[in-house]
Amino acid sequence: PTPSWLKKYTGTYSNPELGVVRLSIQDKRGVFDAGEWKAFFAKGKHHQHTEQIILDFPFAGLPLTPGKKGNQRTLLLKTAQQTYLFVEKAAKK
Repeated sequence: PTPSWLKKYTGTYSNPELGVVRLSIQDKRGVFDAGEWKAFFAKGKHHQHTEQIILDFPFAGLPLTPGKKGNQRTLLLKTAQQTYLFVEKAAKK
């Protein structure tokens, strides 16, 4: 993905059940950091043409769908049995 695409999603997001994740750029690559593990991520598209973030190893192919909740960015993680919404945390001032 291009640097401008990666920058659209960098930030810190949280989910009450799964905790905090951080998306950042390192060496021109997107990094998904869950604290206990990290994965590179790439740009993908859902079959309905929805833009997605696709994780690499150790969860290769796991999709996150970017969205909005009010003024906050979100990442939606849907599995066969569960759905988790990560909401962007406000930057500390």
